[in-house]
Amino acid sequence: MICVRHSRAGADGFDLIVARDHVPSVWDALIANGGRPVGFGALNIARIEAGVAWYGDDFDETMLAPEARLEAFIAENKGCYTGQEVIARIKNRGHVNRLLTQFQIEGEVVPQYGDPIFANGKEVGWVTSAEWSFRHNAPYALGYLRHEVWQDSALVQVLHGESRLSARVTLS
Repeated sequence: MICVRHSRAGADGFDLIVARDHVPSVWDALIANGGRPVGFGALNIARIEAGVAWYGDDFDETMLAPEARLEAFIAENKGCYTGQEVIARIKNRGHVNRLLTQFQIEGEVVPQYGDPIFANGKEVGWVTSAEWSFRHNAPYALGYLRHEVWQDSALVQVLHGESRLSARVTLS
């Protein structure tokens, strides 16, 4: 078995790499020693609450790493890499035009991927991930917002079907 430290949701965590035929006995040992299984939904809301982006949900190959808050994964001292000039320009001369941002939705409706986000009557972004937060007793979401609305506690609206959901930026 190999144990690898890996934070999937903004808190300490680890992955156990185990041969397939040993998985049942490792599982039983973890449960016998106080481990508790959690589902994908619990992991998903924990990472949304922590502002952790997941590939395929919150970013893909069409986005710049700084837009998805992935600067920690860029090793600038490792030599040349694809996109190096763009990253250097962003770091030294300006900012990105959109940024993955966390927000809390008022009410009980959880928005969906792609729901547009508005501020002052203008479309300023879209939702990438959303789940019900039992910790905050409200929906939490991640989405891209234009730089005009990045500030903490900014009020925005999410268009979900025919409804406009009020939301507050909680991570800018």
